[in-house]
Amino acid sequence: MSHIYLRSTAATALILSLTAPAYAQIEDEIIVTGSPLMRSVDEAITGVSVLSGDELSNRLASTIGETLKSEPGVSSTYFGAGASRPIIRGQGGDRVRVLTNGIGSIDASSASPDHAVAAEPAQAERIEVLRGAALLRYGSSGSGGVVNVIDGRIPTELPDGVDGAVRIGASSVDLGREAAGSLDVASGRIVLHLDGTFKESDDYRIPVSGESREQLLEEGEEIPEDYDESRRLDNSAAKSTALTGGLSYIGDTARFGFAVHKFDSDYGIPGGHAHEEGEDDEDHDEDHGDEEEEEENVTIGLDQTRVDVNGAVDLPGFIQTVQLFGGYADYTHTEFEGPGEVGTVFTNEGYEVRVEAIQRERNGWARRTRGSIP
Repeated sequence: MSHIYLRSTAATALILSLTAPAYAQIEDEIIVTGSPLMRSVDEAITGVSVLSGDELSNRLASTIGETLKSEPGVSSTYFGAGASRPIIRGQGGDRVRVLTNGIGSIDASSASPDHAVAAEPAQAERIEVLRGAALLRYGSSGSGGVVNVIDGRIPTELPDGVDGAVRIGASSVDLGREAAGSLDVASGRIVLHLDGTFKESDDYRIPVSGESREQLLEEGEEIPEDYDESRRLDNSAAKSTALTGGLSYIGDTARFGFAVHKFDSDYGIPGGHAHEEGEDDEDHDEDHGDEEEEEENVTIGLDQTRVDVNGAVDLPGFIQTVQLFGGYADYTHTEFEGPGEVGTVFTNEGYEVRVEAIQRERNGWARRTRGSIP
């Protein structure tokens, strides 16, 4: 009985507090959702995840794959600090398209997991992950999903004078250092955009437990004076730079802009190729020892120069807006089997253009936008 009495008293106090007059002025509106299932039908069936703001800043990593690996249904390939690509619901490679502002990355990242994506997550304003029917907007090639990195290199809104941002980061495991900045300057209807990113990291440090030292003692081996409880993952260092300049005209009913982007990345491929044990291991090791040593020190140099255009016009009548997206890129991926020794070279020069006509809402017919570019 005492338990029921306490609950009744609490309920009575709650009712009285709700009916009491409020004398304080409430300036901020706070919305609390009590159930994670309170979503509209469109949100439930579209399959769109958006990473932006503080959430994007907290999850930001050196590559797109590592940035998104905590999203539901998303994992990533990993070939050291320089190469990582998203895997959506177990599908990767050509079945997952990676876009920059709605246009394909135009690189060779889908050909192999050790090929880096030519996109810089440090400059992203938001990253969209699309699954299901929503990905048909970007073509049929990305059957597994689409990742759209939106970085604002072509401004679509007039800033209030000067708008800028700076990011500085460091990591201890690989002595990594990072600096990124962006700037938008408006003069009348013209907006200038500038951004740049620099990232560099050394080989990863791998901690070794005390059992390894004990194991050396059990095997009767001497412990060197410079023995360290941590080891480095050879050939896992990475370095990248990105520079972008963009210019936009933003009017009342129309806007148009273009941007030039330069991306360079140099990174190592750790590990090399393991050789299976067999009867002729000794002969094989003698004949190919030098080749295996070179394979373990394979490095990759990636270089891409890209030009993007984006525009939109508002129209009266049946069509509300016509949007234009376009991109051209000159891409080179060089694999070095040793210092200055060029092995394989991938080149890709391509362009992509997409035009969209958005229907005005009329007689119940309307276009619903989910995960679209502003």
